[in-house]
Amino acid sequence: MIWFSKLYRLFFSWLDKLRSYVLILHYRIMYPSLKIDFHTYIGKGATIICCDGAICKIKNTHIAKGVYIKVELNATLKIVEAYIGADSMIVANHHIVIGSHCSVGEMVVIRDQNHTYGSGRLIKNSGYEVGKIVLHENVWVGAKATILKGVEIGKNSVVGAHSLVNKSFPPESIVVGIPAGRINQ
Repeated sequence: MIWFSKLYRLFFSWLDKLRSYVLILHYRIMYPSLKIDFHTYIGKGATIICCDGAICKIKNTHIAKGVYIKVELNATLKIVEAYIGADSMIVANHHIVIGSHCSVGEMVVIRDQNHTYGSGRLIKNSGYEVGKIVLHENVWVGAKATILKGVEIGKNSVVGAHSLVNKSFPPESIVVGIPAGRINQ
C-alpha cells in the first residue's frame, strides 16, 4: 500500500507543476511586459497583475498559495531566486527588488507607496508618496512583517515576525519590533 501512496503523491505533484506551467503561460500572454520563467512555481490562488507599461521580472522563484503581486503603471518589480510565502502581498507603485536567496514568510506585506492626505481632499483621491524597496540577497522576512516605502535591507539580514520596517538597515542586521529596530548592534 505504501507504493500506491508514493505513486499517488508523485502524480499529484506532477499535476501541480503542470498547473503552474499553464498559469505562467497564461500570465505571459496576458501581460507582455511580465518576464517570468518556467523555473518559477505559482501556487494555487496566487495572483499576478502587471499593468501595461510596468516592468516585472520574476525568475526561478517559488510563489506560494494565495500570494498577490501587483505592478502598477510605470513601476518596476524584480524577484530573483526567492521564496514568497503564502498569502503575502507585494504591490509596486514605484520600484521593488527582492534579491536572490531571499525568503519572505507567510502574510508579509511589501508596499512601496503610502497614501498622502490633507488639504480637505478625500484620501482615496490624494495620491501616493513612493520610495524604492530593496531586499538584498539572503534576507529572511518573518511571517506577518510589513515593509514600507524607501526601505533597503542589507544582505544576510533577518526581519522578525510581525515587524513594521519603515527605515533601512545595513547588512548582517537582525531587526524586530514596531517600528523595527536593530538588535544586533
